[in-house]
Amino acid sequence: MLLVHGSATSRSSVAEGWSSGHVFAAAGWSAADPASRKNSAQPLNRLRHAHAGSKKQHGCRPILRQSRALPQDRAQAQVQAQAPANAWQTCLSSKTDFAEALEEVIKGCTGRLGSEQPHLALIFVSSAFADQYHEIVPELRRRLPSLTEVVGCSGFGVIGNDAAGPQEVERSPAISLTLASLPGVEVRTTLFTRANVPDADASPMVWQDVVGVPIDTPKDTSFILMSEPTYGEIAEVIAGLDYAYPEAVKLGGLCAAASQSAKRTLIWWSARSDAQSFENGLVEEGCLALVLHGNIVIEPIIAQGCKAMSSQTWIVEEVKAKHWVMQLSRTSPSGRRLTRTPLQALQEELQSLSADARVQALRSLIMGVAPDDFKDSEKLGPQDFLTRGIIGAEQSSGALGIGDILRKGQRLQFMTRSREGAMSDMQTRCSSFMRSRLEASMTGKEQPSPFGALIFSCNGRGMGLYETAAFDSRTLASYVPVPSAGFFCNGELGQVGQSTYIHGFTAAIGVLRPSDPET
Repeated sequence: MLLVHGSATSRSSVAEGWSSGHVFAAAGWSAADPASRKNSAQPLNRLRHAHAGSKKQHGCRPILRQSRALPQDRAQAQVQAQAPANAWQTCLSSKTDFAEALEEVIKGCTGRLGSEQPHLALIFVSSAFADQYHEIVPELRRRLPSLTEVVGCSGFGVIGNDAAGPQEVERSPAISLTLASLPGVEVRTTLFTRANVPDADASPMVWQDVVGVPIDTPKDTSFILMSEPTYGEIAEVIAGLDYAYPEAVKLGGLCAAASQSAKRTLIWWSARSDAQSFENGLVEEGCLALVLHGNIVIEPIIAQGCKAMSSQTWIVEEVKAKHWVMQLSRTSPSGRRLTRTPLQALQEELQSLSADARVQALRSLIMGVAPDDFKDSEKLGPQDFLTRGIIGAEQSSGALGIGDILRKGQRLQFMTRSREGAMSDMQTRCSSFMRSRLEASMTGKEQPSPFGALIFSCNGRGMGLYETAAFDSRTLASYVPVPSAGFFCNGELGQVGQSTYIHGFTAAIGVLRPSDPET
């Protein structure tokens, strides 16, 4: 059964951000799109409920053929889809003619769906096709009358699969389409606007009324979120969903375009909502939520593309004006408590690096903030830190300004971002994902195999970072050989610890599989 929930649009405000002027280069935003700078450092924990030029390829082919062409460790990546046969299919076209590209992705997906009638369409489109945005929903509805939900957006680039395998097309015409039929999954769509976001004092029941999914089964619920970057209530939406559905996965990104002047858009049509009131299915304000409830699990992989300068963890001792760390402390090997200003602490860590490494570190310095106050410091790993940009330094006091709201007692790590670090982080995160599946299997809790993946990647990653095509999507496919789709974002949404945040420079990935069998 597919159920739909919707609401009308309203005027939105500009999202809050932080100044990008600082002494050190704060990675976490892309120079290609200055508007994305604010997103890398937008804090969510101010709220009550959250801490808080490659050759073009044409044609599509089945993912199983594609997966054999990828390097894989057969011992850890023997993944066979256990969803209903051909229930989730993805195709990407990089044809420069819009009509031809849309035709190719529709034929590519429907050809492999066979007799399955898709109810859900996820579509990501390059802003190179901005003049044709208005044709997308009408054409999909005409060609695929079984559809009841169409959700998507524009991107700096799009991610999908073509005849050559996983592809990431940036700054060039491309369309990525996913068609799905999901038996046992209740699908709902909601558009959050300024008018319908519950206030900070609202109970979970109020959020349930807006979302339309019961709050008493949060493990069976997942949220895919796509927002306009200037939607000022995105932080409130994320915090509220964390509050009302604490165990549900929330994943997504802020829609983007290949340049500041190019038009962005959200794409939404729902058979049982008032979405028809939007001309040709285009939404220019708000946050779209695709809610999946029932026999489906989305397992998140959050790759922030960073590595710690050392294993040292620092404790915040003093904060001024919410963002300025004045004093840090650490425990020496002998057990003594040592206090340092942030600049002194940074200097200590830099001294352990080579001269070349110091220069690189200062160019890409960021701060890792641990949202979890209770996990033992010795057990904290890279996945436990939320990366935030450094927005300033004060030589006289030795203070550092951090692009988040901080408090005494929080734990920090100095981190850097680089091509090599991002590659290593992506590989480590995928390896950890497969390791967790193996551990579950060895303990008699074998999980159903994945059948698809969604990738929401920062527009500062891709070719500009890796200097090689489709590194993130091909790395994921080498561990989890399933169809992947997504787009290059103006900010990524994903969880660190128990809360959801707006990230920068991150690949927020969701691997989809059926729910665990009942025992």
